[in-house]
Amino acid sequence: MSLEDRIREILIEPTGTDDHTLQRRLRWTMVALAAVEAGPGDLVEIGAMVGDSTVAFCKIAARYDRRVLVVDPWTPRTQNCRGPEYGVFMQRTARWREEGILSVLRKRSQNALAVRALRGRAWSFALVDGLHKYKPCLADILAVSSARVICVDDMNMREVERAFSDAAVQLPDRQALQHKAAKKWEGYLV
Repeated sequence: MSLEDRIREILIEPTGTDDHTLQRRLRWTMVALAAVEAGPGDLVEIGAMVGDSTVAFCKIAARYDRRVLVVDPWTPRTQNCRGPEYGVFMQRTARWREEGILSVLRKRSQNALAVRALRGRAWSFALVDGLHKYKPCLADILAVSSARVICVDDMNMREVERAFSDAAVQLPDRQALQHKAAKKWEGYLV
């Protein structure tokens, strides 16, 4: 089965929960696992908040001898960041950082150092869940365009949906995948 077909299958599989946030995380994790199983490359997450997804990605990385990079500035009073998120993230991910599986870059994804880190590797899976504005979101998607699979979250936000659509046009070798029910939440470029 092709990776694209596997992802289509994941998008229609029931997740066993009515919690939309948990449903998304379960889909991301299953898609990330499929991407890692399809070939080489590490995982990257742009916008990690408190690390719920990060922990799942680290478990996959540990199992397959991969690494995870998280890029997030954790700037208080921006978007959904109130202040304690970075501390919670660091507590939740301590084991993975100590084991060398997780690297954290506390920068905006548009920062020159972050852009070099994002463009400098072949990724297996990328989750783009950073700033929900058109330009930064499009820049994030294009920065991780080497990823086998790019997941873009929060497609219910108009600027994010537009960035996803424009990225799909700019990356013509990619297939844009969305499930009818999940469409308002996330999209995948495979």
